[in-house]
Amino acid sequence: MDLSNADSLSAALEPWLDTDGDVTLDLNAVVFMDSTGIGVLMRAALKLASHGTLRLVSPGPLVYNVLKLIAADTLPNVEIVDPQPAEESSVQDRSTEEARDDPSGEGAAGEGPAEPTGVA
Repeated sequence: MDLSNADSLSAALEPWLDTDGDVTLDLNAVVFMDSTGIGVLMRAALKLASHGTLRLVSPGPLVYNVLKLIAADTLPNVEIVDPQPAEESSVQDRSTEEARDDPSGEGAAGEGPAEPTGVA
């Protein structure tokens, strides 16, 4: 959700915001959200404030991080349901795997075995 489609989302939400009841949005296919998309969702939540809840279902890891960053889940009428977890893979895990997969003992640059580092 960004500037290119925020108006379409606003127009699609508008009729639902004028009714009593909750509004549920499936965010599973949304892979990016900028401040324009955030603004659309927050205006929807504000408009629903007295008569409904905005349910944001299955946000992916990046979208969920944006929603947590702006504390959307602390608004009284916003629920984030079933967020998709991020795949956890640290740089060290990948480095260890690469070293294990390199039988020559040479570093990534092919400069021979890596020398131990540390303070002498």
